[in-house]
Amino acid sequence: MAVIKRLWVAEKPLVAKALVKTLCRVNGVTPKHEKGFTRLSNGEAIVPLWGHMIEPAKPGTYVQAKGEKQSDNYFDYLPIVPEPFIFVPKKERTKEGKEVEGKQIKVVEKLAKQAKVIVNACDIDREGQLIFDELIQFFGMDPAAANFQRVVINSMTDQDLANAVQTLEQNGQPKWVNIRYAAQTRQAMDWLLGMNASMAMQQLTGVRTMSVGRVQTPVLAMVVNRDLEIEHFKPTDYYTPVIQLENGATLRWQERLNCQAQSQSGSIDSKGRILDLKLAQGMLKAMQNGQTGIVQQCEEKVVNTHAPLPFSMGSLQTFVAKQYDLNVSEISAAAKSLYENHQAITYIGTDCEYYPESLHAQAPELISKISRLMPEQCAQVQLELKSRAFNDEKLDEHYALAPTLKAPDISSLSKAEAAVYEAICKRFIAQFYPPHIAKKAVLSIHFGDDHFRANAQEVVQKGWRALYQDQTEESEQDNDEAADTGNTLSKLMAFAKGECVNAVGGKIQKGTTTAPQRYTEGTLIEDMKNASKFARSEQERAMLKESIGIGTSRTRDVVISNLINRQFLERKKKKGRRRDELYSTDLARQLIGRLPAWLTDVATTARWEMILASIAKGEAQPDAALKMQQVYVCQVVDRIKAQQKVAA
Repeated sequence: MAVIKRLWVAEKPLVAKALVKTLCRVNGVTPKHEKGFTRLSNGEAIVPLWGHMIEPAKPGTYVQAKGEKQSDNYFDYLPIVPEPFIFVPKKERTKEGKEVEGKQIKVVEKLAKQAKVIVNACDIDREGQLIFDELIQFFGMDPAAANFQRVVINSMTDQDLANAVQTLEQNGQPKWVNIRYAAQTRQAMDWLLGMNASMAMQQLTGVRTMSVGRVQTPVLAMVVNRDLEIEHFKPTDYYTPVIQLENGATLRWQERLNCQAQSQSGSIDSKGRILDLKLAQGMLKAMQNGQTGIVQQCEEKVVNTHAPLPFSMGSLQTFVAKQYDLNVSEISAAAKSLYENHQAITYIGTDCEYYPESLHAQAPELISKISRLMPEQCAQVQLELKSRAFNDEKLDEHYALAPTLKAPDISSLSKAEAAVYEAICKRFIAQFYPPHIAKKAVLSIHFGDDHFRANAQEVVQKGWRALYQDQTEESEQDNDEAADTGNTLSKLMAFAKGECVNAVGGKIQKGTTTAPQRYTEGTLIEDMKNASKFARSEQERAMLKESIGIGTSRTRDVVISNLINRQFLERKKKKGRRRDELYSTDLARQLIGRLPAWLTDVATTARWEMILASIAKGEAQPDAALKMQQVYVCQVVDRIKAQQKVAA
């Protein structure tokens, strides 16, 4: 048996191919391609995986282990809680679509047992760590042993790969071990809930495609609830008094203080809008009859707004979907191509929005490369600036999306690739622009219990917002009414706090409430990231703001695609636009209606994601999380079985 000096295990063939090229160049060796792997002349070898090579066994395995016969229905045995989990090789799919016994796993096992040192060259996120570690454990080996190393690949450029293969870490470092624990916990949690709840729902409904998932179910509930809200929506007129002062300053009604009586009568709704026209008219009439207002606030301040943080994969998907009218699947495919085929951007499976401080030193060279695409914008960068984005303390196992030194030929990129690349480059450039500076004035006046307010602003320095003049979403323009009212700083600052003023004119602006917008893939991912908006209390909201939301950058678009493929969601064309809207199906509504509210709650899954993040940091124990999940699973199954009894 030939001894392998060092075995490099890549997550996918493309990475394995790049490693072969890099190792040959760095070490001055030649490759010899053999069946399923490549051997180098210096005694090393590179072998590719095809993602997860093993998987948890199906529920029937555990039931049959107790002496029961194979069956298509294990309803009576639910919940099934494997202790321990059994893993089996995944079947490989042929070109014809047939599932066959895996051959590559046998190649990897043989090579692993011949190797003195084994290098984990899988992706540097939770799943990448799990793919390698679980396979090594399946072979009866310890991935944390001294002969297991880790290569950190953040970029696929020749130079970055060369640097990476020469600076290896120990795969048994606590950082990597904790990431593995988090991934294994995620895998077990998903199996426990997904398998048990799905089988129970299939038995209850008779629908074999019914499926429940830790992430997919609350995401589906988001769409179902939004659709129901739209369907039950009834437009309502509301009225906003607008007054004018003697110097031309215009103020809009904001709220009525001590408005319990009006709220109870329905004159003012829960969002503080006036629904009773007579009430609004009465305010203006009182002022016409000489009611005096008292200035509560007259303030001017200078506001510095710094450039937005770099993109995680999730924030990239959201931004590009809105600005370039692309579907999330197109964006994900484009980003993958830019990373793997063009080597033009850094690792895409990232939830981080910060850069390592070391990247700041590469900025001059990176800006020089980007300048071919954006010469005018790059000419205005200030390289001495160091934005809040460059912060080592904010990094996870990887960092935010950034361009690499291998700038692509723009003419060779697809429309989606060009849009994604431009967005990432522009966001990087923005870190070297000064802040946007504006003078803002606020005038607040009380006429009795009625609060009126006016705002105005004057741009002192465009700063980074000059990069986004044609993209209103990104410019984060002030939503105040200054543009509509014609207010200026001088008009609003002509008063003093405590001063008595009179309105010289007024009108009532009529508005009509509108139904919420249907979800698109982009807006759905945005809400998956921002789980705090679904919190039921301020305490919960504060907690969830620290989370990454539900799902990960690697999985969110996959979750949506799976819901579509399983006929829970449908894409429908939005009139006049390329971007599709998402609609929930009857099957989706049936599923969500039968599940407990806590299981369909986004906040529940977000809390689970926070627990997984804590495990990855070594701050929480996997066993505690799994025990909690087992309790949840038992509750779900008991609820569904109770529905089955009622139906019977």
